[in-house]
Amino acid sequence: MGLCHCFDCFKPSQLPSLKSAEQGDEDSEEDSSSDEVTPTAVSKPRERRISQYHKFFQGHNVNELAFTQRLSTITNDRLINFIELPLRINLNEGTAEPSSWVTFRTPAEFFTSMGYRKLKELGQGGFGTVFLVEKCVPLTTTGGKRPKSAKAVDDHFAYYQMACKVIMLPDDEDRSSRRQFESLKAELYMLQGLRGKCAYVIEYYEHFVLRFKKAGSRINYMMAHIFMEVADAGSMVKEVEKKGPLSTDLARRYFAEMSSGLEFLHRNRISHNDFKLDNVLLVSDPKKRKLKHCKLTDFGMSAFAWKDGVGLLYSKHFMGTRSYMAPLVQDKNSKTKSRQEDYVPFSADIWSLGVSLYVMLTRKFPYQAPRNVEKLSAFLAQISKGVLTAKEAKQKFGTKLANLMCGMLEFDPSKRFTIATVKSHEWLKTKARKT
Repeated sequence: MGLCHCFDCFKPSQLPSLKSAEQGDEDSEEDSSSDEVTPTAVSKPRERRISQYHKFFQGHNVNELAFTQRLSTITNDRLINFIELPLRINLNEGTAEPSSWVTFRTPAEFFTSMGYRKLKELGQGGFGTVFLVEKCVPLTTTGGKRPKSAKAVDDHFAYYQMACKVIMLPDDEDRSSRRQFESLKAELYMLQGLRGKCAYVIEYYEHFVLRFKKAGSRINYMMAHIFMEVADAGSMVKEVEKKGPLSTDLARRYFAEMSSGLEFLHRNRISHNDFKLDNVLLVSDPKKRKLKHCKLTDFGMSAFAWKDGVGLLYSKHFMGTRSYMAPLVQDKNSKTKSRQEDYVPFSADIWSLGVSLYVMLTRKFPYQAPRNVEKLSAFLAQISKGVLTAKEAKQKFGTKLANLMCGMLEFDPSKRFTIATVKSHEWLKTKARKT
């Protein structure tokens, strides 16, 4: 039996599961064999942090019902109703002539029938491959007008370029397939909900999901095609690798855009959960080609981390990329019995943002996270004393930047900066030096 794909079975709470600290003992008894402990009371530092977020969200209400209803309409039409291959359709409705029927047997045939053509591969990730594709749209569908956003236009067609993320996974019930499918649903859910709302989040266009059976295979496969705007200038991690440590002024401008994108997510109650330079794409300014802008992408681990009327939703999951993970997230991979509390996903994002800024300015990580679980406890004890001392940071970065860096890389999440503190920091207000 395959996975359940009906939208009624998919709700925001099924994004990477987050748990409220106010839920009490019931959830802590859910699995007595687990080392994970759900706090039964809210500590004073947490009360302080909850109060901070209450103030942060004031005046930024999200109509969650409208948000969910809007998404359910889109998602139910596109994601949940899979396109089953082979697909036989009548090109001339109203006639039963055999010549008017066509059958699409493979994903490639259906992809082409939608007007798409692959140009080249742009890169590969953990779950999929990204291609540069071109879509051919007849001018008859645009009223004969020549769209300015098209890459090219001839007498009959407009040609658009976009990025296409292709994800293929088995339609199976094993743990790995389920995890990948949940990640796919989370990414589509977030991309559609955030569409067109923030200049610093990658723009989503459309998607379709095919289900088919490979020759000689007993199980079905699903292949998702997600179409988004092209990041023509690559990723931030490649920018740093290419240019080396960025100048303070350039890093400040990029950081301002990255933090604005993260602020937009947090104001909409969403934590990214895998913030890193690989997931910050660069797009050339249409008027000044040498100027590049940041776009956040890859929302497969994203989740709602605040619920109005409930408060902060804490996470117990080990997720993200090890080099960017906050200490409490790293601790979720520990085999010791020392794990005493779940973590605030917003605070984990801030730690990752701090690591990202450090890498942009130095071209190296502030610490080397161990891959060996046995060494994790010693590593956490070490960084609990501080990734950077105030004196070291001041010598390395200067007073203002040192304060920002230490605030984001604060070991204690209750004392760590929030995104509001980051965005109002005086270092971001410093004017660029004239050259």
